[in-house]
Amino acid sequence: MYFAGNSTGVCGTRESVTVSFTVSPSNQNVDAVYCSNEAPTIQLYIDEVLSLVQPTGGSVEVYTDFELTNQALLTDMIPTGGTNYFIVFVDSGGCRRNHSNI
Repeated sequence: MYFAGNSTGVCGTRESVTVSFTVSPSNQNVDAVYCSNEAPTIQLYIDEVLSLVQPTGGSVEVYTDFELTNQALLTDMIPTGGTNYFIVFVDSGGCRRNHSNI
């Protein structure tokens, strides 16, 4: 949250201003095809594929929708025949970077 004002403090009561921004997707396809005979879950996919490009000290978020409002559960099964998921890497500072669907 940011506050409008100046360094001398003569602006009186400062109203809060919320700043939102979106980082453009990388358009990098992390892995086009993922095959597993072990009833794969989101967690298994993260462990076997995404952890290789995960930021050090960061995390991975997997969403089922382009708007990034429905985060997949780690225990969700990846359906046979494939589906689209949307990947967000979060670095150790909390900065998020979107990647294209898998």
